[in-house]
Amino acid sequence: HLPHYLSVICLSLPKSLLLAPFRHHVAVCGLMLQKAPSLVRQQYDRAASVAETTILHLAGIADACPHPRLIILLLLMVAPAAAGAPRPTNVTKAQIRRDVEHGVKQPTGRILIALLQTSHPKQALGMGLGVVVFALLHGRPVREALVAGLAVLLTQVALGLINDLADQDRDAATQASNKPLADGILTPGTVNFALFLVLMLSVPASLQNGLASASLLALSLVVGVIHNRALKNGPLSFVGWCVTFALLVPFITFGMWGMGNEPLSFDFPAEQAPSLLALLAAATLGLAIHLATAIPHLDQDKRSEINTLPVLIASRLGSRGLAFLAGTLASVSTLVLIWVAL
Repeated sequence: HLPHYLSVICLSLPKSLLLAPFRHHVAVCGLMLQKAPSLVRQQYDRAASVAETTILHLAGIADACPHPRLIILLLLMVAPAAAGAPRPTNVTKAQIRRDVEHGVKQPTGRILIALLQTSHPKQALGMGLGVVVFALLHGRPVREALVAGLAVLLTQVALGLINDLADQDRDAATQASNKPLADGILTPGTVNFALFLVLMLSVPASLQNGLASASLLALSLVVGVIHNRALKNGPLSFVGWCVTFALLVPFITFGMWGMGNEPLSFDFPAEQAPSLLALLAAATLGLAIHLATAIPHLDQDKRSEINTLPVLIASRLGSRGLAFLAGTLASVSTLVLIWVAL
């Protein structure tokens, strides 16, 4: 609609003549969109309404302004915002799923936010920061600690995407919240492509810690996949968490900057091997985090008849008892890890 705005305001036409070509254009487009999905029609109606309001305001300013060129400058600044009017916020899951089925392209911002939710960002960021802190306490240089944290963060993002791919059908059946893949906002192809990109980024980040540490991190990824596919919905749901956290300790202690003088050698120096106490403390911390992250989903897991370890413990101790147990284990194991590192 920008040509209409410019020509009409420059000529100072009356509002009735100003709106005539615009409303005719809106009517023609409305006829063309009759068979379009409802979400598309809603978006166009909203944009047209905002654009018409903009015309009326600009026309009123033009009548009182002695310098029409100022109006042109103002218009050039405002028109892009009017053309990109905000989309309706009350879009339901059913509408999104229907639009996806009809092949309607989702907004890029919505897809990126959905991918971020699917990657379990809080868990990934928390584990990445935890590795950075522990590496610094262990005496690793800052750059090595940051690269170690980045490698773990990318690995956890990949595991988050794998987790939601594995749980897509169950999440859709239970109508789980904050699950864009189950809601239809994302397709499995989009998530798989994002997973491929994350894995490609994680390879150089992992190898920058040395081949030995990279192999341990790759092993933790394999453990995570096995956990998501076979263990997470049963009494052994804690195994993947404990093993993953235990593997992070040698990942840090054996780490270095780059591949070293012999890039293809798996070098595990005995003097850098972690103590058994550190491994047990890390495994206990993994168990504590598993119990804590399961608390918000206890009701959903019970409805789905999933007997994970947190569900079994909550059936005896209740959710508050489970939270107390998780907090106690996390506090004790963290203090032990700090004491070992120092």
